[in-house]
Amino acid sequence: MEHQVQDKAFDFIEQNREKLLAFWEELVNMESGSRDKENVDLAAERVAAELESFGVETEILSFEKAGNSVAGILGKDRPGTPVVLMGHYDTVFPAGTVEKRPFRIEDGKAYGPGVLDMKGGVALLIFAAKALEAAGYADRPIRFVLAGDEETGHCNSSMAKVFEERSRGCVAAFNCETGDPNNKIVVGRKGVVQCEMAVKGIA
Repeated sequence: MEHQVQDKAFDFIEQNREKLLAFWEELVNMESGSRDKENVDLAAERVAAELESFGVETEILSFEKAGNSVAGILGKDRPGTPVVLMGHYDTVFPAGTVEKRPFRIEDGKAYGPGVLDMKGGVALLIFAAKALEAAGYADRPIRFVLAGDEETGHCNSSMAKVFEERSRGCVAAFNCETGDPNNKIVVGRKGVVQCEMAVKGIA
């Protein structure tokens, strides 16, 4: 049964490759620099709509000084322990970048602002979930957490806590940023830790 689901999922990806590429292109061509709240919010709505198109229960997480984020769940009544798919659709690029260098594919490579970091990953995780749904996967609930302010470190939102809360109790968490050219799964990356330190002493 497991192999049947896998084969059907792979078949779905092959049959819907052009739709995946079209969605990737659409996302890349949407301005969504982290500090451009208006456009990030539009990207959030588009991502939520795509998730809802195959049955994901979604919610927009709204913030006053940060781009809105999206959370969702597919198959909440499934018996297994959930997995969570994570990502972000904000970029480091200022408004106007898309006009100068929109999405394009050249010699088998895709180019454009945020094409890898990480709109490619957002398209990937959505279509992977679509493929599993089409293949009849029903083992575990699938959670989604997609941020609109990752590039600024969630400094004006509570998304860091949201990621922690929505990942709690999951059997696995996948941050679906596009990988390296060798196509291997990335199991570790550099990161940032924020902490507070209290020191007692005599001056």
